Amino acid sequence: MSDPHWLDTATRTGRYLRTLGSSLVLFASATFYSLGVVPLVLAYADSSTLGLWILINQIGIWLGAVDLGLSASSIRFFVAPVKQRNFESFRAKFQVALFLAGLQGLTVAMFSFAGPWLGALLSIPASQQELFSKLLIVQAITLGISFCFRPFASILLAAQRYELNYLGNAITFFLSLVLAWLGLRKGWGLWSLMAGTVLQSALTVLLSIYGVWRLGFLSELFKKRDFTAKSLIQTVSESLSFAVGPTAVIGGGLLQSVFLSRCFGLEMVAVWNVGAKAATVLSQILSKLFESSFSGLSELLEAGLRDRMFNRFGQLLGWSMVFCAGLALILLVGNDLFIRVWTHGKINWPLGGTIAVTLMLLVGTLHRALAEATKILVLWNPIRFGPLLDIASLFICLAAAFWQGGFEAFVFAVALGPFLGGLVGNYLAIRKAAAIPLVNLIPPAARVLFVILIVGGILTSARIIFH
Repeated sequence: MSDPHWLDTATRTGRYLRTLGSSLVLFASATFYSLGVVPLVLAYADSSTLGLWILINQIGIWLGAVDLGLSASSIRFFVAPVKQRNFESFRAKFQVALFLAGLQGLTVAMFSFAGPWLGALLSIPASQQELFSKLLIVQAITLGISFCFRPFASILLAAQRYELNYLGNAITFFLSLVLAWLGLRKGWGLWSLMAGTVLQSALTVLLSIYGVWRLGFLSELFKKRDFTAKSLIQTVSESLSFAVGPTAVIGGGLLQSVFLSRCFGLEMVAVWNVGAKAATVLSQILSKLFESSFSGLSELLEAGLRDRMFNRFGQLLGWSMVFCAGLALILLVGNDLFIRVWTHGKINWPLGGTIAVTLMLLVGTLHRALAEATKILVLWNPIRFGPLLDIASLFICLAAAFWQGGFEAFVFAVALGPFLGGLVGNYLAIRKAAAIPLVNLIPPAARVLFVILIVGGILTSARIIFH
């Protein structure tokens, strides 16, 4: 039986919906895993152990900066040759990307020796230093191996054919939660969680290779050697421009984690991550709308359909922000209750923190949408300099929070700081490229609904503050 028209892989809409749907399934399973892990760890250990695992995961995110924009630039510049199956122009780009990914993987694996230094930087208690260093070794080697195969995943993402990978990894999150439960019961501690991480990485590699083979690309990519110095220089130049954004995000995460762990301790690392969890989950759901449209909108631009691309982006932006405003209103009302139920009252979250993370959801979603658009349009200035403005604004906000003092001030700084710097620059760049105000691209009905929801959010915030 053939697929329904709206899921047909021969159409951009079908590929978008497949990619979006499967990515949301993966996200749902990952969220279920993360929500389940917290009470599991708290049931068999303490909040300090939970904070240690959160830091280990954050270090894995930091190590993602070693990618230096290679994955993002590969996806963007693989779109046209993958669509046209033009292997002559595609082969050289892929082989260079594979070579660079191998070097990156080796660099990440070498980071396994940094345990003692990182433990001192993050003020890890002496009783947990050895466990921290051993977990870091396994994580760095596992991540290093997965780095080597990222160009295969980039092909599938450029082709909007990544749904099998998303669904396969969704299954591994459920298996990882079972491993965590069994391992914690048997006294394996955080090693039971690390086993799930290794399982997920291994499956990602295998599914990426299989997916490229299924497209009929695998033999063509290695048919002959097209690796040249010119293609190497071009790929490095493009990647470094795309690297600024992810590197700034990683740098911002490192900055906030060091600030938090050194000023407030490991327990407050857990408090921040628990308190911001619902907002982070909702933000990640909304980001899938833009991530899944990246290849399709880029394909429209490459085909010379610029006006249609802007029209589709405006519709996506408008209705996504309406959805975001609705979720923000729910977050305002339910975040504190969610935290109490989830942690059985073991985590105390400040009242103002809910307002802060609600603003983070709204501002962060708009920021993410505009940043994705600059990459679709290949607007080099905001791609290169917008993220630097973001990390500068985070530093200023953290400095202000340090001067003000208190955990609640830190929450506001971290919630808003990472987005303020580049937001205006991205908007101005896209407005210039579109040649009309961006708001004119948004459907009128979406504008009206967004304003109504924002007014509702302001009234709800006032009630929370003065209650």
